[in-house]
Amino acid sequence: MVKAAKWVAGAAKAPIETDGPLILAVTYRRQPAKHRTIVHLLNDQSSYGRHSLYQKIQLPDHSVMGPWAVRREVIPLHDIKVRCRVAGVTKATQQPENINLPLTKMADGAVEVTVPKMDMYTLVILE
Repeated sequence: MVKAAKWVAGAAKAPIETDGPLILAVTYRRQPAKHRTIVHLLNDQSSYGRHSLYQKIQLPDHSVMGPWAVRREVIPLHDIKVRCRVAGVTKATQQPENINLPLTKMADGAVEVTVPKMDMYTLVILE
């Protein structure tokens, strides 16, 4: 799907791109009045794999529990690259951890930051 969307977009580049594992869910919101972009990163794994969203558990009395995603532990994600092509970005922070993320200027004019570690959820605030 990603390759198909990029093919349809042609030369146009997405305002936000990430490099991370497939269990990483990413959305972003622009706040033009505040001159910032907020990138939401969700470590979308469960202890029994993605299929647990539809998994039902049969109990000894033959009743059924579920469906829900089971999370008994969180496996952290590391070194997630976030690229931003929104003009004027000079600062990036990871929240709620309050970590300043160094910006790297890319050849195409984008800026890139690396989220060193995240557990279940984090934000990257680009201003």
